[in-house]
Amino acid sequence: MKTITIDGEEVQISIQPSNARRTLDIEFNPGEITIKVPRGQKVDLDTIIAKRRDLFTRKYREAISKIKLLDGDIIHIGGKPHKIETRETPNPTEPRVEIAGETLRIQTKEKENPLEILKKWITEQTRHLIQDTLQKYEEKLGTLPKKTRIQYTAKWGECTKKGYIAYNWQLATLPRELAEYVIIHEAVHLQHFHHQKGFHKKMEQTLPNHREHEKKLHRYIAIPADFPYKK
Repeated sequence: MKTITIDGEEVQISIQPSNARRTLDIEFNPGEITIKVPRGQKVDLDTIIAKRRDLFTRKYREAISKIKLLDGDIIHIGGKPHKIETRETPNPTEPRVEIAGETLRIQTKEKENPLEILKKWITEQTRHLIQDTLQKYEEKLGTLPKKTRIQYTAKWGECTKKGYIAYNWQLATLPRELAEYVIIHEAVHLQHFHHQKGFHKKMEQTLPNHREHEKKLHRYIAIPADFPYKK
């Protein structure tokens, strides 16, 4: 293990052999950089640091500026962090999920996974957000999707040439302006499927500050695909 200084912070760098890897991979977390290598491969940490120090510095700065939409018991809703609290009761009342200040409260029955309830609630918030945004920008967009689906997607949204759009169920966790950017971005693809001149012109007409929103969106780390985890 070695230590380098980045912006005055001591950052540990270590090598982690892995049976699952065939190539070198680098993972960045606060206070540490982990270099994952195929098990049995010989690497010299001093040489790697010497050759990649600028890369380590740049990528580390990017990593620590990221925001996890779900981090332990903290969930972002509308871009604002809330602490998750659960309460088990034999007769939960509606709504099952409530926000009180900086706390998000979930009511559960015995053996229910509160994260399942939370996911359904966020999905419903996303549904309302999509409907409101498409209605708000309908005149500027000109074309609306034939059908929208709300599901897990590797991206924030995906548009098909058939006029269907799949939106990520997590959109409601983002700041409102960034969620609206995603919704509009995919809707513009209905007229301009590729990121060419026509697409960018339509985005400028519909949402003049879209480039700023795109940059901000990269700061957020989506909730993992295996959510909700088994309790």
